[in-house]
Amino acid sequence: MKNKKTILIVVLVVVLSFGVHLLMAQTQTSTNPRNERWEYTSLNANNMQNSRILERANRLGSEGWEFVASYAEEGVAGSRVLIFKRRLP
Repeated sequence: MKNKKTILIVVLVVVLSFGVHLLMAQTQTSTNPRNERWEYTSLNANNMQNSRILERANRLGSEGWEFVASYAEEGVAGSRVLIFKRRLP
């Protein structure tokens, strides 16, 4: 009787371990489950007033672009580059 319980516990542990392994493998490989594709554009906002930047960003937003990042160009004082993306059909 004790031997049957031990076998049952071992089988349960193996089955649960296998299930967890499958879930982890699926999570690690499915970073883009819908195979989404993106296109990117940038807005060079150097020497632009904030009102003009917002105007351009709003226009891009109305065209489906989403702001994702910004950075300053190296060695260019006061530089601002805004990065946008949108899903490809």
